[in-house]
Amino acid sequence: SNIMAIQVLNIQSWNISQKLSENFIVGEMINSNTAISQKILMQYVYQSEILGNMKLFAKNVLQPAREQFKQEMFITSGYRCFQLNQAVNGAQNSLHLKGLAADIMVNSNRARLIEIFKNMDLHELIIYPNFIHVSWKELWRENRQIVKGSPAQAFK
Repeated sequence: SNIMAIQVLNIQSWNISQKLSENFIVGEMINSNTAISQKILMQYVYQSEILGNMKLFAKNVLQPAREQFKQEMFITSGYRCFQLNQAVNGAQNSLHLKGLAADIMVNSNRARLIEIFKNMDLHELIIYPNFIHVSWKELWRENRQIVKGSPAQAFK
């Protein structure tokens, strides 16, 4: 007799109330009206690497900005799975795909928040009419450049 093995995938969803930092939670970084309306289920599948990135992003960008700004900051788009990024016409190599970017809106003092971001070590700060895009990456890891070194020294 032919016995067919069926593998059941144990798909884990995000813990949306999990803290990324003092003032930010996972839910804020994965929430998406587009994902909901277009039923993009991959947006809600937990990935440990993305969680790690979101924690780094919160620690290095969101939380320090929030502590200086002293007001609520609203994330309109944080992490995006591949399908969601396509649906919103995001850049192909967007750091939203890695959980290392966010689009942010505030109720007031927008100019002050922009100044705070300008003084931070960001990968990108893009000021749109209705939101602010910030992204970050560990520069030593992704942007390593060897300056004025001979080929023999390059990999020491």
